Order: sequence, then structure tokens, then C-alpha cells
Amino acid sequence: MKRLVLVATTFLFAATATFGQTVLKEKTHGLLPGNPNPMIETEFSTPGAAGEGVVWDFSALPQKAAFYGHVEEPITYNPPVEAAKSNTLLIEDNLEAFMTTNANELRVLANRVGTFVRTFEKPVLKMRYPFAYGDRFAERTPASIYYTNSDFTQKFVLDYSVEADAYGTLLLPGTTLKNVLRVVTTHSYIYDNNYTSTVVTYRWYVKSHRYPVLSLIFEKRNDGTLYPLKGAYNAVVEAPEILAKAEKEGKGAVTTLNLYPNPFSAELNVKYTLSARTNVTIALYNAQGLLVKTLLQQNQEEGAYTSTFTNEVQSIPAGMYVLRVEANGGVLSQQVVKVQ
Repeated sequence: MKRLVLVATTFLFAATATFGQTVLKEKTHGLLPGNPNPMIETEFSTPGAAGEGVVWDFSALPQKAAFYGHVEEPITYNPPVEAAKSNTLLIEDNLEAFMTTNANELRVLANRVGTFVRTFEKPVLKMRYPFAYGDRFAERTPASIYYTNSDFTQKFVLDYSVEADAYGTLLLPGTTLKNVLRVVTTHSYIYDNNYTSTVVTYRWYVKSHRYPVLSLIFEKRNDGTLYPLKGAYNAVVEAPEILAKAEKEGKGAVTTLNLYPNPFSAELNVKYTLSARTNVTIALYNAQGLLVKTLLQQNQEEGAYTSTFTNEVQSIPAGMYVLRVEANGGVLSQQVVKVQ
């Protein structure tokens, strides 16, 4: 019988800080429906060291493709019967993870990819709040996988552990992040004939961003070596000083902002609302806060607008940016990813 192992690429968890270090808490940085997490898929080779005061240098990570994760209300996605009580749905590529979340913990009831469903007799504990450097938990649960359009079913046991094994400084393309917490999750899928498949995921968190800034997923081989499966990062997580200063000045005349598609390639739509007649500037900035391209500068009346940019964005290199709409001294900004 063919064994199917679903690599859980769950990139989205939460982070905040106590005494300068990042501490995972649900209240302020938990999974939040409607809160997207655009990232850049990348190639990689090693997760780096564990311990205190580590410096991880991933400043040369290549940009492979866009990776887009988001959180939704599960009710509209026809949850599997086993996930009927879920209150949170994480979607990453074609993976749907049906979860329950509260102030104390985050648990997974079921995963689904198309007609393939994986369920657990005891919901899998993905995170316990609060969670800081040195914290660890481990559990075991019987589980099964099946197809909704066939009689195929296979049972297995899931052994898993979650540990905050390191903190330090993280270098990503274009930015350096401090007080970074690393969390390593190990999932071992144990089948009836003692065949075991182990997946290890490393995630790095900072206090100022809701989701991980870097996630690396590996298959752990029998000899203990790690084989890279998938990686993604988000280098635009701490607004450069020039952007942060402008955002503190308030909304001014611009009251709403929405970008789509995100990631974008040949066309970017910027939807915004003005509360008064004012001069409007729409511009893209890189991770260092440097101006890359001014997309629009004109006086506009009060109302709702959608500006579509095609020629203006064609020459912009692939990467992560901050788009700012400035009007009457106020600024709204949003992260956006350009792909080839």
C-alpha cells in the first residue's frame, strides 16, 4: 500500500516580547482570520545552530517563488466531519489545516489537501501560550489518513514535539532582526510496519510581526541528516525608521488600503479611500526604507479609488516591498510581493 505523508508547511504562528526577548502569545499575535502572510519561497541548506545569542546569516537567500498563506473562518470551507468544531482555518498553497485556538493553545483537528484528509484521535497541540526560549512540550496521538472519494484508509501514530531551542540575531536579505526566537517542531509518522517518516520545521519569530519571518522544513533521514524540503521568508517585517515615523503621524485623509493581487506580477491594483480632497502619493519602498518607485502623484477628490499599475511595475525586480499611500500628512502602508 502506498504510504502518503503530508508535509505540514504551517508557517503561521504568533510572537510578541517580554524583557526584550520574543515570547509567543495568542492574545496579540495569534492566528487571525483575514490576516495574510505573503512570503518568498527560497532554497536553503541548513537551519543553523541552537542556543543563546546565535547569529543566523541567511542574508543571501535566493528568491524562488511567491508563497502565500492566510487565515480564514472555516465554516465556509466545508470542514471534514472530524473538524466540525474548528474555529480557525490556515490555508497554505493547497493545504487546509482546521484548528481550534484560544488564549492557552492552538490545536489541529484535521488537515486536507483536495480529497486527502488526515485526522487525529486527539487534536495535535501546535502551540502552547505563552511560549519562550527553553520551553518544550511533546505528545503522541493515533491518527489516520483517508480519501473522501474512496475506501482508502491508513492508520498511523504521530509523535511530535515543539521546542524553543534558540534566540539571537537573524540576517535576512536586506534586513537584520534582533531578539529573534527560533522554534523547532518535529513530527514523526509511525506506520504499522514500523516505517517512520520524520519532518522537522524551524521557524523564526520577532516581536513586531504576527507570523514567522523565516520557515525551513526538512525531512530527517535515518542517519540523522536533514534533507531540505521547503523554505520561505519575509524580510519586510520591521518598518524602517522612515516608514515607522510616517505611520505614527496618523491616517490623515486616507482611511482604507487594500492591494491585490498579492503577490503580483504584471499588474498591481491599489484600492484606497480618501476622506477629503487632497494630494495623494503612492510609492513603493524596499526593506531598507529606500524609495524604489513613485507610482502616482496627483490631487484627488474625496471618495473611493482603485488605481491599476502595469507599466509602472514591470521593471521592478522580484522581491518584497512596502507600498505607502500618503495623503494630507497621513500614511497607510502594506507589504506586497513582486514575482517574476
